[in-house]
Amino acid sequence: MVDGRVILSSIGKIVYEHVIRNEKELNRIREYIENNPLRWQIDRENPDRKTSQVLSTIEEDDLYPWED
Repeated sequence: MVDGRVILSSIGKIVYEHVIRNEKELNRIREYIENNPLRWQIDRENPDRKTSQVLSTIEEDDLYPWED
């Protein structure tokens, strides 16, 4: 589920608008941005996805906090 409005950008790519309503939500988004490059190695959409015993203990829901 995506919370926000779908917008077609000027280059034709679909983007999502989201209004940050409180400090908790802002901090969650900041943490996501900070950790996002690290997640790419185990992202389900990465064709070269790497997994390990340690990474497999991470709940997939924790990787996508915006999908509450």
